[in-house]
This record gives sequence, structure tokens and C-alpha cells, in this order.
Amino acid sequence: MEARLNQKMKPAAIQLGLLLLMSCLVLTGSCWSVSAATALYPEHAHLPIEVPARAPLPGLSLKLSRDAIDGFNLQVLTENFTLGAPPVAKSLAELTGLAGDADSGFMLGHGHLYINGQKLQRLYGTRVHLPSTLFFGGVNQVTVTLNNHGHRYWAIDGRQILATLFINPKAESLVVYRFDSFPVAASKIK
Repeated sequence: MEARLNQKMKPAAIQLGLLLLMSCLVLTGSCWSVSAATALYPEHAHLPIEVPARAPLPGLSLKLSRDAIDGFNLQVLTENFTLGAPPVAKSLAELTGLAGDADSGFMLGHGHLYINGQKLQRLYGTRVHLPSTLFFGGVNQVTVTLNNHGHRYWAIDGRQILATLFINPKAESLVVYRFDSFPVAASKIK
């Protein structure tokens, strides 16, 4: 009888464990869903879109310098990618499809800027000022992703195109660590 009772309780215990795990993931923001808005507006979901095989492969890296008055100045370095605002009078459905520049063959889109895991804004240009109020006293994370104008993130062979800087505003050497999934030429970063 005890063995049969344990067998019946195992599925319930597994379900409870999975429910607790999912609750923890949602509460910490580590959920597979990007946001509640994704559930309400699935056409605005941040899903991958592969760079076509025939297109030049985009590169992305970041440069960060201290601002003379306050905070930092971020420079977004791209190769084979046209960074800009979405075209006017296009529906989200039209923007979600592949978008490439007819002349250069480069992918089109914008960046998403994240500070310490929180999306701050879209980037339509290569430079942005980051006030010091955005940062903690210790190590912080600055990440930019490349996205098409339908907000799908660009990927190459399933790997998201992104660049991340780990910085310490209090340290003499600002950048502690850098990661670029598809970096631009090293000469552009210096």
C-alpha cells in the first residue's frame, strides 16, 4: 500500500517542483518569455531571425568612455549592418519579416540597450550618453543586441548577435570584461 501511495504522489511532487521552479524563474526575470507584453502582443515578441546565408555577416562591438560631466558615452560599432529608425507607415507585420538594404545587402534594424539586464531603450544611432544614475557602485553590465524593425533579434547559426561590457565605474580601468558574439574588426574597437 505504501509503495502504491508513493507512486501516486510522485507525479504531484514533480508538478509542484516544476511549479516552484517556474515561479522562481518568473520572479527573478529569468523566464523564457521576454515580458508580459509578449503574451499580449505576440507579434512584438523578441524571437530570433537568422541572417540569410547570402548576406554579409554583421558584426557588433561596444566602446565606452567616461563623460567629462557625468556618466559615460557609449559607441555602438557595427559592420555589415545598417542601424536606424524603422521606415514610416509600415505595419508591424511588414517590419517583422527579413529586411536588408538592397544596395549593400546589409541587414537593417536597430539596437536594444540593456543596463544590468533591464531594457533601457532602442538605439537608432551609434552613440548614446548613459547617466551615472543608471549604474551601481560595483560591476555593471551594458549589453546591446541587434534587432530587425519587427523586434526579432538577429542571429547567426542560432547565436544572437550581441555585445556586452562589464564595467566598474569606480575602477581606474573602466571595462572589466568584454564579450562580443560576432565582434567587429579589432582595429575599430581601440
